Amino acid sequence: MAEPTAYRIELSERILTIAMKEFHQRGLRAVKMDDIAKKLGISKRTLYEIFADKETLLFECVKYCCEKEHEEIMARKADTRVDIMDQLIDYTRIRISYMTDASPTFFSELRRYGRVVDYLQENRKQQRQDGAYFIHAAQKDGYIRSDIDMELLGKIFDLTVSAIMQAELYKQFDIHRIFHNFLFVWVRGISTEKGIKKIDRIIDQARSANDFSSTTINIKI
Repeated sequence: MAEPTAYRIELSERILTIAMKEFHQRGLRAVKMDDIAKKLGISKRTLYEIFADKETLLFECVKYCCEKEHEEIMARKADTRVDIMDQLIDYTRIRISYMTDASPTFFSELRRYGRVVDYLQENRKQQRQDGAYFIHAAQKDGYIRSDIDMELLGKIFDLTVSAIMQAELYKQFDIHRIFHNFLFVWVRGISTEKGIKKIDRIIDQARSANDFSSTTINIKI
């Protein structure tokens, strides 16, 4: 089998990006393969040559987004110049931003696709491992309390972010405001006095700049 050309790889990534945006905004049922082909300015035949059907496209879209999220998190992990508490806060920001991109309709309709649901359940294990890494490292540096239940904490995090999405809070409040308050509830709530002082400094810096884009951890949505 011939290796895909650079053009075909680039086209595949464009398809995944555009298709996922459409799925997120309009829901799965409303988006047709025709819609995606027209949006990209390609023929439906070309689209089907790359992705056999809508379910395959959806699976690859979800996988692509999960991999991009993990790559972003790994890049933070690898940057040893950044304080671990900054990394933990940035991990929180990444998780929230990826989940709040989608409408509740997207997630409710997603349950019909067993292969995708199974993949997401497996990926959630990786997400929890990533979160546990940052929390354990922050504990070693004295930022996070040592008496927290890691398994329960991971489930609370997932449920809280899911509730934000289900309630469509991102339509009522700016995502930066959601993130700001999430820090108080989630990260600050499990922090030691040292960790609380660190978070308060970061939040004060962001507030003085009137957003979260100028902090040392480059918080952008």
